[in-house]
Amino acid sequence: MTISGDSSSSELDRQLASVLHQCVVSLASFVEGTMLVGSTGIFLPSASDADPTRILTSASLIRSSNDESKIIDNLTVGVANFSIKVRLDDNLVVIGWLHQYDLKYDLAVVNIERLRRFCAPAIGSRFQSPFESNTKVVTVRRCFNSGMLTTTSGMEIGRLSDFDSCGLLESFEEKFEGDIWSELSKELGSTFSECVVPLTSFDEYGRRFACTGVFIDCYPARILTLASLFRSYNDKSKIDKLRIEVCLQNKSRVIATLKHCDLHYNVAVVEISCFRSPCAIELEKDISFTRNIDVVAVGCRFRGCKLMATKGVLVDKPSKLDLGISTCKITKAGIGGLLIVVIDTCGNFVGMNFYDMEETPYLPRKEIQELLRQFNVEGKTIDRGDPYRWPVPV
Repeated sequence: MTISGDSSSSELDRQLASVLHQCVVSLASFVEGTMLVGSTGIFLPSASDADPTRILTSASLIRSSNDESKIIDNLTVGVANFSIKVRLDDNLVVIGWLHQYDLKYDLAVVNIERLRRFCAPAIGSRFQSPFESNTKVVTVRRCFNSGMLTTTSGMEIGRLSDFDSCGLLESFEEKFEGDIWSELSKELGSTFSECVVPLTSFDEYGRRFACTGVFIDCYPARILTLASLFRSYNDKSKIDKLRIEVCLQNKSRVIATLKHCDLHYNVAVVEISCFRSPCAIELEKDISFTRNIDVVAVGCRFRGCKLMATKGVLVDKPSKLDLGISTCKITKAGIGGLLIVVIDTCGNFVGMNFYDMEETPYLPRKEIQELLRQFNVEGKTIDRGDPYRWPVPV
């Protein structure tokens, strides 16, 4: 087995590489044979030779998708068709079970049958040593499907408060401040609860990206969403082959496939086969919108399929990339990948939200209509020579 990664791989001496191979494992949770979440873990020292072998990993492995403050129902006593699998350094896959967890710090301990030989890093308090800013560090993860160990080098620039280990993906689950979803009219709430859905992409390591989408056709069921779901980490001008899941309002998850993509505008269209959406937004009419009109931004968090809304107005101000601007205060859970729909008080679709630290830009209805026409003519992917026009802020 070899270590794959960036230039940091060559910087690891043979002794360190050997230790990493022995103490770093990959885990994945499954329901009925379908992988839910993949994670990396490390062995923990055992108190005695009679104890099971313990592995420290992320609590996302067992966190409920319906309520992020809980784990999967009755997991500690067993759930039918649910399993945790652990891939060891020799590619042997064994069954694990949950021992302890802390959702606040996103930590879990999974036990497996006692191993005769394994390597556990020294993490007790007496082994603590100070690390200063700019200390050279290497992050390590192991892929569950291939068993490959990958590394990325960097510098420690500081400590995160509350040991926030969830990182970028967790920021796509943030609630809207001043959420007004419950204040929307019954008719609007019912309509948009059926056409606005959350999506997430998975690679062999686990969840890659999450965003919101909106149905634009009932059958075949097509969803307008963010191209960041597919964009390659290593080459922003390319897309990766990933598994895309859509969470419907009945909490069921279905697989979607990429039909069209424009990396310049960071827009994609995915399709769910053998499914009919009960509702889709109207995009046939040419409608213009005046500045200062009241609008509502709608987004949906993948965990629990929670819909959110916030209000604002359209602003007569050009954005950095000549998109429209609204005053709706959203989080990253409102990005087109956490795609947000902007609607006026009559329920007309105005555009698709992006996210910025200073303002909330959106791709206007007119540009989306033109993109959809080009998709129908030019095929799956439109190449405009500028593959990273609107990135997602970290």
